[in-house]
Amino acid sequence: MRGLAHISALLSVVIAFGALAQTPADQLRGTWIGDTPACGSAKLNVASVDASGVVRGSFECTKRNSVLSLGDKAEFNKSMAAKLRGQNLDIEGANGTGFQLVLQGKQLTGSGLNGPGVKNPVAFSKQ
Repeated sequence: MRGLAHISALLSVVIAFGALAQTPADQLRGTWIGDTPACGSAKLNVASVDASGVVRGSFECTKRNSVLSLGDKAEFNKSMAAKLRGQNLDIEGANGTGFQLVLQGKQLTGSGLNGPGVKNPVAFSKQ
């Protein structure tokens, strides 16, 4: 009887930890602050990630005083295409700019793309 109680308690703990585990999409939701060569201070606001990995939200660029929406397509000076594939977040602008980032806990690190072949290291921290 004691063995059954231990097994039952252990299963409860395993189930509880499984419920707490976050997917990359869950981890990505929220506000991220970073510094980029093109924007200076930048803010990435992630509202949602749909089942196909399309990220919805906005990207704020301080130097250019602009706010672009994130979604499934890029339109010049309006929106950027953003997609989460596993831990990898790709954000593409209509003019060849964007980001290739890797989600690691409360950090997004990788490259900022400032046109064809021009990459700069960038990092964002979750707020």
